[in-house]
Amino acid sequence: MAALNYGVVEAGSGHLGHVTWAAYGPTDSPLTPAVLLHGLSDSAACWPGVVEHLAAERLTIVTDLRGHGESPLPDALFTIDAAADDLAVVVRQVAQRPALVVGHSLGGLVAQDLAVRAPALLRGLVLEDPAWSMTRDPDGGVGGWVRTLRSSSYAQLVRQCLTENPGWAADEVAPWAESKLQVDPRVVDLAQGWDAGDRVGELARLAPAGEFRTTVVLGTPEHGSIVSAAQAERAEETLGDRGEVLVLEGAGHCVRRDRRAQFLAILDEAAAAADAR
Repeated sequence: MAALNYGVVEAGSGHLGHVTWAAYGPTDSPLTPAVLLHGLSDSAACWPGVVEHLAAERLTIVTDLRGHGESPLPDALFTIDAAADDLAVVVRQVAQRPALVVGHSLGGLVAQDLAVRAPALLRGLVLEDPAWSMTRDPDGGVGGWVRTLRSSSYAQLVRQCLTENPGWAADEVAPWAESKLQVDPRVVDLAQGWDAGDRVGELARLAPAGEFRTTVVLGTPEHGSIVSAAQAERAEETLGDRGEVLVLEGAGHCVRRDRRAQFLAILDEAAAAADAR
């Protein structure tokens, strides 16, 4: 993986299976490593504030979903299970011990799937506005939007980002725009089962609080969150003592970009809980 524009020294990078990864921070830190997984059309470069914050003390690993960033898209179907298997390889071979796994949007679905099927790989789980109701429509909606990205120029995407997200930190803009030009539009053709099952109900299958804690961080629907108020309420009830649901007012779908300081404070709490296990 090419060096990402983070303000910390890279500790290593490589390619495993269908995905690329990069690690930052102290490789010998006794603290729980963090593994970050982006959403649809983003990339491993889209965590500037988070990586710089976490990598000051702990090994922090970013990875590109297949078909995103520098990860090639195989001809096989793109299922949530397959992406979670990719993530499991990164945790096992790069982190080499149970990690705090953080997933945004589509990456949240993947992180949640990993937590359900391989709980021993986690010491904590953070879901940032997970795509519990994601639908795959190759011609309209999210699918149609992904197909249009390659027709935009980098300058157009930068202007769009600045116009639509005036409150974002300056270091978020370039990675957002660059990632849109990297995503393989075939991901929406090969996607399967992204909207299958009861994703909120699946939270009941997560490990009990004694094994790891789950933190769901949401924006509000009126600002662009894709999680409805009813889903948020049901998620809180379903999680019970396994975790908590936090709604940040004024944040939309990209909570960490809309409310960076608050998001980092929540991550610190989740990381401290993971370190204590």
